Parts: sequence; C-alpha cells; structure tokens
Amino acid sequence: MRSELEAALGSPSDQELRFDVDWLTTDGGSGLEAASYGALTIRAGDHDLTAVVDTIARTTRSSIRVSLHRLALWLAGNWWRQRWEPEPGERPLSWRMAHEMGAIGGGFVWPSMTFTSDGEQVHVATRASRREHTIRYLENCDVVCSALSFERGVDDFVSQVLARQQDLGVTDSALGDTWQAVRDERADPTSAAFRKREAMMGLDPGQVSADDLERLFAKGAWIGAGALDETLVETPMAGADALLDRLEALRQQSSPCLAYQGVLDAVASWTPASTYAAPWQRGAALAAHLRRHWGLGHELISDEFLSDAFGGDIHSEKLALSGSPPFIAFREDGRLRPVLRHTHFATSRRFDIARLIGDAAVAEQADALSPLTRSRTARQKFQRAAAQELLCPVEGLVERVTLPVPDEDELVEAAQYYQVSEHVVATTLVNHRLVSRDYLSS
Repeated sequence: MRSELEAALGSPSDQELRFDVDWLTTDGGSGLEAASYGALTIRAGDHDLTAVVDTIARTTRSSIRVSLHRLALWLAGNWWRQRWEPEPGERPLSWRMAHEMGAIGGGFVWPSMTFTSDGEQVHVATRASRREHTIRYLENCDVVCSALSFERGVDDFVSQVLARQQDLGVTDSALGDTWQAVRDERADPTSAAFRKREAMMGLDPGQVSADDLERLFAKGAWIGAGALDETLVETPMAGADALLDRLEALRQQSSPCLAYQGVLDAVASWTPASTYAAPWQRGAALAAHLRRHWGLGHELISDEFLSDAFGGDIHSEKLALSGSPPFIAFREDGRLRPVLRHTHFATSRRFDIARLIGDAAVAEQADALSPLTRSRTARQKFQRAAAQELLCPVEGLVERVTLPVPDEDELVEAAQYYQVSEHVVATTLVNHRLVSRDYLSS
C-alpha cells in the first residue's frame, strides 16, 4: 500500500479557475451596466459552478446573465483578502462581504459561492439554491485551485471587463483605479508583503492607517517575516500590540530548551515528491518519510521516543507557560523553547510536539519562533497533517478498523493504541477518503 499512498500524496489537486464571458446587449441599466452585461460561466476543472435551471424558460444552462462590471469591481476591491485571508472559525459580516459572492448585490441572483485562501491554494465552495428564484443554482461542490490559477483567472476576467468598457467608450474610474492599484502593489515586493499581512489580519486595504501598521510590523520584526504572518492571522488590530508585548515578555522568561538537532537533520533529508501537492498531502508525506527514516514502520511512537528526539521530557509542565493562544516554541540554534498550552490530556501534548516536528520542515530560517495556531493557513495545515500521520499512520489504522464504516469501539481502541484523540483517528480516515466526510460529522 505504501507506493499507492505516496503516489496519492504526491499528486497535485489543482483545478484551473476560469471566468468565461459572452457579451450581451440589454436595454436596461446605465451605460456602464449595459456595456458590461453578459453571460458568465465560472468553471473549475470539470465543474460549471454557475450551472442553473431557468425556472421561467424551463431550461438548464451553464451561464448566468449578470453585470460583469459589478463582479469585476468586487473581485478587484477584495483581491488581497481573497488571495491571502484564511477562513476564520466563525465568519463575521466583514469576512462574508469580502469572500461571499452574494455580497455583490445590484439586484442580481448571484451564486452562493465563497473564495477562501490558505496562502497556497484557494478553496471555492459552491452551494445549490435553497430558495426559488427566476434561476436556481445546481452545483453543490468544493473545488481547490492553486493561488496562481486564482490570480490568473481573476486577472483575465477583470482585464476583459476593462477592455470591453474601453471598446464601447464607457469607462469607470473606480474599477480602473482599484485594479491598477492592485497591480502596482503586487508588482512591488514591499507593498505586496504589507498588503498580504494586512489581509491575513482580516483588514481591507487602507482600513487601518499605514503608519499604525508599519509601526506594528516593525515591532514584531524580530519574529521573522513568515512567523509574524502566521502569528498575526485573524488578530484584531486592537489586540495586536498586546499580543506582541506578550511574546516579547515570554522571550525574556527563562524556560527549558529541547535539543532537537536530530529532528532537524531527519527533516532535512526529506524531499517532497511534488511541490504542487496540497499542504495536508505534503505534511502526511513528510511524516511517512520520518517514520521510514527512524525505522518506525506503522507502530506506536512512544513518549520515550519523542522525549529522546527532543532531549527532554515532552510532558514536563515547565514547557507550558502560556495561558492563551497562539502557542509557540522559540527557535534558538538547533534548540526549541516551547511555550505550549496547559492540558490534562497527554494526547494533546503529543500532538503539539508532533506539530513542532512538522513545522521544522516549513519554517523560514529567519523565524525566531514556531507558531501553533488554530488558523487554516497552509503552514498550519501542514503542521497538523504531519502530526496526524506521524502519530496515527493511516497504514496502521486500516489494519485496526473495519472499512468503510468502523464501529465506535474500533475507533476508541485505535486511538488508545496510538495515544491520540478519537478525533485524530476519524479525521485521518476521512482525509484519506477511507470513510465518508459524513461519518466524521456523525
């Protein structure tokens, strides 16, 4: 099974995102609206995400007839957030306005479609209509495209709309100026890094003064660019200063270090089969490599093994000084100084330690710390997938449970054997498509 598993883990899951346009004429709307009216088909891979039933004409078609100017303005105005901001645990109104297509409005029946990024890939979620309108959307699917595919699709679409307006002599300074600003910022590495971090914090461009943000980013510069991005994800601006103050105070405190140079050497011997695979696929592939490197097969990784790998007791309460997230580990010349969550569950500490092993493969050299957050960025997905496969290898699971519908006792016994939570067991099976996602929710 190993060769089949590695082939699956190394395969890209990208689907090309396209906005296909057929221009139409209309007597309604302003000159700008009329010039930008057309039939739009949004495609991702083999999916026509805009497939509808026309309840009046009683026909089915792949396109919708909408104001393409309004869509282009929404995409341009929210480009940075759609490209970089991950999905939060709860979706506040500001997030929904930037990511859910229904926010475009204008009297059109837009699809229930959401764009969510982890930094490397954009997840496009489309849901079928629940209410009757003149059109009823049919697609109910989730597709993933690379961030490059998203950029390419949006670039081509907005350029088409602007060219159409110019050809007809009807121009809109709002769309043109907004899009030109986005293009200029993307072309400048300093501006792009600034907008990226701003978006990851859930802020619209210019929502907070540039001076305030620059001061904040300068204050956290010691953390390293990549780690600071991860640390500030979803952090309200009002609490960002206090968060950086707390990290600085923790840095000054004395706490035990773990010597994990052996872990770093093992991680350095790994070469990803495909850089285009999803973060969870690469994380699982890293864990499979480490198990082979350490000669572990698919047996239990004991606490003794993990403690030896880190040169210290992984369950020491001295490693837990932090009362609230993000939980971190300071990186100091081949050593780690963890500041982890207090927990009464040994399985939680094991998982956090395994996440730190995964982070060693993706941390930038300049990162002064490894952040363990609840966010859904590519780095956090990679960490969690590596920890999951390292502690609970799928090959071992399939020998211990009955597929495709394991009973509860089997899950409990597998979790006890691998010393992980039952949730980790269930999500491992779901992620590898050995059981349905409905099984996890049940």
